[in-house]
Amino acid sequence: RAMGVNHAYITLHVGAGTFQALREEQVAANKLHSEQLQEHEWAWIDLLVANHPPISEICYRPGVSTEEVMDQIDIGGTAMIRSAAKNFRYVTVVVNPERYAAVMHELRAHEGEVSYPMRHRLAQEAFQAITEYNKCIADYLQSTEPPRV
Repeated sequence: RAMGVNHAYITLHVGAGTFQALREEQVAANKLHSEQLQEHEWAWIDLLVANHPPISEICYRPGVSTEEVMDQIDIGGTAMIRSAAKNFRYVTVVVNPERYAAVMHELRAHEGEVSYPMRHRLAQEAFQAITEYNKCIADYLQSTEPPRV
């Protein structure tokens, strides 16, 4: 908040149109989405900044149990990152703290907006981060025996 950035804690709800890409140039032009936001008095989300917990540090810690690894897997953050990256035409997704300065520069230079090429690059990085996160978990599970139940 000190830099003029607000944050909100949200709950994701699956609704109509979740799996189909919007066709409008501006997401605000989608009547269904606009009506749902107005009904619930929600604001548009156009920026997501999220970082996965360092799962590799947990997966490669000597003696770590499968239960400990499973307890640390981020589900909601990954879903939000994927959703924002999928919708990069309208949403900026930042998963790497090294990009914060560049994004702040874009926001200042473009009257609170992030350029399309930058949103595209950030979406690529977001999907790559999800891939690496999931691969770390998959590699851990492949290297262990199933836990006794």
